[in-house]
Amino acid sequence: MDPVSAFSLAGTILQFIDSGSRFLKLAHELYREEANGSDNLSELNKLTTSFQDVLNTFKWSRTKSDNIDGQHGSLAKLANHCQKVVEEMLELLRQLRPYNHPRKRDALKRAFQRIWREEDLKALKSRLDDFQRQFSLHLLASLRQYAMQTLSKQQEILGILGIESRKRSNFEGIATSILKFLASKAIHDVSQVEANLRNDLAAKILEGAHPSNSTAQHVSLESKRRIKLQKMLLSTLKYDGMEEREDRIAETYESTFEWIFRNNRSLSRNWYSLKNWLENDHQIYWITGKAGSGKSTLMKYLCQPILQTQAQGQQEPRCQPYLKEWAGDKELLIASFYFWSSGPKLQMARTGLLRSLLYQLLLAKPDLIADTVPSRWEALSILGISPVNWKELELQSALESVIKAVTVDCRLCLFIDGLDEFAGPHKALLTFVQNLSQNDSVKICVASRPWVEFEEAFEMKPHLRMEDLTYDDIKHYVSSNCRLDPEFPKLQACEPKFANQLIENIISKASGVFLWVHLVVKSLLSGINLGDRVVDLQRRLDYLPPDLEDLYEKILRSLDPFYLKHAAQLVKIMEASENPLSLILFYFADEYDVESVTEMPLNQMSADLMTLHLDRTARRLNSRWKGLLEVDRAVTANTPAQSAEQTVQYLHRTVQDFINSKKIRKYLRSALESPFDPHLSLCIAYCAYIKAFHFSDVAAAQISLCLRHAARVTSREEGGMIRVLDDLASTPPNTYASSDSQKDRWLNENTFMRPRILKAAATHGDIFGSTFLSLVVNHGVTAYVKRRAQEGCLVQKPSTRAEVRTWPLLMDAIVCKDPSFEMIDCLLELKANPNEYVPNPVGATPWEKLLEVTREQCPRIIRSSHDLDGDFWMIFKTMVEHGANVEKAREHYVKTFTNRFGKTEVTGCESFSDEFFNELKRLTIKLPNQVLKERKASRRNLRKWFKGLQVI
Repeated sequence: MDPVSAFSLAGTILQFIDSGSRFLKLAHELYREEANGSDNLSELNKLTTSFQDVLNTFKWSRTKSDNIDGQHGSLAKLANHCQKVVEEMLELLRQLRPYNHPRKRDALKRAFQRIWREEDLKALKSRLDDFQRQFSLHLLASLRQYAMQTLSKQQEILGILGIESRKRSNFEGIATSILKFLASKAIHDVSQVEANLRNDLAAKILEGAHPSNSTAQHVSLESKRRIKLQKMLLSTLKYDGMEEREDRIAETYESTFEWIFRNNRSLSRNWYSLKNWLENDHQIYWITGKAGSGKSTLMKYLCQPILQTQAQGQQEPRCQPYLKEWAGDKELLIASFYFWSSGPKLQMARTGLLRSLLYQLLLAKPDLIADTVPSRWEALSILGISPVNWKELELQSALESVIKAVTVDCRLCLFIDGLDEFAGPHKALLTFVQNLSQNDSVKICVASRPWVEFEEAFEMKPHLRMEDLTYDDIKHYVSSNCRLDPEFPKLQACEPKFANQLIENIISKASGVFLWVHLVVKSLLSGINLGDRVVDLQRRLDYLPPDLEDLYEKILRSLDPFYLKHAAQLVKIMEASENPLSLILFYFADEYDVESVTEMPLNQMSADLMTLHLDRTARRLNSRWKGLLEVDRAVTANTPAQSAEQTVQYLHRTVQDFINSKKIRKYLRSALESPFDPHLSLCIAYCAYIKAFHFSDVAAAQISLCLRHAARVTSREEGGMIRVLDDLASTPPNTYASSDSQKDRWLNENTFMRPRILKAAATHGDIFGSTFLSLVVNHGVTAYVKRRAQEGCLVQKPSTRAEVRTWPLLMDAIVCKDPSFEMIDCLLELKANPNEYVPNPVGATPWEKLLEVTREQCPRIIRSSHDLDGDFWMIFKTMVEHGANVEKAREHYVKTFTNRFGKTEVTGCESFSDEFFNELKRLTIKLPNQVLKERKASRRNLRKWFKGLQVI
């Protein structure tokens, strides 16, 4: 069978599966007496016609497929099985013809229920599910063969199929036209059928349904499309703040660190020449030193481009000329990463390291994408789907593959800064570095504080200690800054001996710590400008402690007592934020309260007003924290909007460590006087941001962050939080649309919380109720749900066909990223039904869905409650207490598992044992009243009680 015949036959099979699924939906409505009589007849007639068309096509295809090849033969066999089912269904549908009249709709229902028993419908559904699984696999095989055809052959196949030639987007998969052709065979919702088909095929590819390496390597693409798709895949590796740490590191002061590329004999005893290491075959170099001594600044200096050369038109890192001596005739690649404990979570995690390095290497060598991540490339190039989420094991495997591939013809040097700021176990990170260094074509330069684990790993490697080598740099920095101040030359003229000695005293007391020098010079110059006497300046220097933390404490305790409470509130807001806050969000969090945000009119903040607010907020930060908290000036801001996105940061990681110490936390806590909830402030800030900058392209992220902080608001502030979320839920649509057509469309909707934005803000968008309350459940804001959800916890979900259907909020609570016991228990207390069936595409109850979610998050075999992670046992327990049907649970689980993996694999791969289901059955026995009271009073006590319960 040729590809054209195969795709034609595939379209017919899809038409049969779609019609069969719609028949089952109609049957479900007839059994539950939910369907409208006239609609029943119309739908049955359409389905009968569709089935007859399918049967005719199947018969015609059999006459054309006498010579079945191995590639498409299985598809033809599947069509034969489908044909038998179609013939059976048509025969039974013919028995309903006497009742095919609007006046006989009740008789039609009775006849239908007599002819089609529930057992028959279950058997049909099982067969359809099996056909769907086989169809996806066979279609995927045909699409892979199509993708490897030449571009002209692909066009020829489309022409024979009657698919009109159209200009395709470079971001579309090459099989898009074929998927549209197949989906057009469906009776209703063609676009939804196409989307479901695309997602199903993508899932098969990404799950590893048959090896795809050979296909990925040989997919035929136009060069422009290949480049666009490569960029699209690379964009999934990037994350917010990936380059922020490097950008924030201060530029080296003029002429400093130039010694790093010289072989200075006077320094030779204190270090192993970095220049020599760059040029020779040693694998690892360690830059170490005290906190604030300039390790990160040196790493940035090494990787930073020198002035752009006009001849080459490209920027070259400072270290590159020396590394080229090592690389010889081979191409040289350089990549870097800066761990950052004060930045985004990924910037302090192993996943962030892997994504950043993989991005840089694939950006330099995009042709390796197909070999490195073949499943992702195949899903993208064929189907146009590129999942954003990356798992750590996938990243690790991809990085190993790309390094192995590039080092065949290239040499690679990696710079990894801030090992001590890594949030995971340092031993694992050191193992990662050691494993990379096993490749002779890889060099790694690392930087960290001189902690014991790093000294043990690197002390025998080439290394340098910053404070031993920066005397001249510090002297140059102090002298230059003093000379630039207009008052210091006057001091030199009056007291030349003292002025010079003051510089030496600063350098001596600094002990090589650049950050200490920066703060002390700033303090002394301030004194000079205030007219301090010589004795005052020396006393000021003596007063400042040589240790950074002691210096921070001096600064903190010198704050105006009037501002101390406010300073404590500001740092609480910084600590509560998951990522560094932008200056405009900091302004909203600091200035707005519940009253002001709920009364705030919708308006795009003017540039002049924004500039005024940002300037006042920056000056306020400086006065409250004397420079220990600062606005990040590393990002260039040429407009008020760019200034608004500058972030508020700690001056240095040591400032964050200082503020987090027990002593300082206690001091700041006492300064607050009364409880202060930073999460309410941040909830208010994100709501104000949405109202002030009413743009849909940022709404989803801001809404999600608003709800995440709402979920953490303390019980004493719940009333204010609920008022804020009520205001957010009723925010009208965007009145600043980019075009009149957009504006008209958006103004016709009731609120800004459109389903598209709500789904984008959800932590699990595939199965989602698409209402604001669904989103609140999804983010675990239990207090709001208790006040606003109606008894039964059902909402009306908007559908793609402008109709409304009932949706259980309990389903949103089950399928979210981290199911919460508190939220699920809250919904059940509000009489949510764990056995509420949700039709396709879910096709399960919340209780049944819980089994699927648990299996994904707990991959080992679960024999008892002790094998469950986190809150899962508590969730199972409360679901059973509130009437979850244990008898049907195992049946649904086995059926779902069979549909996904095939009958032959169920026995050896089940995740839940019989003992576990027996344990669930025993939980249906009513617990003593005392235990029920414990359950409401204390989760912790309840967990301990269940841990000790002997039920097996």
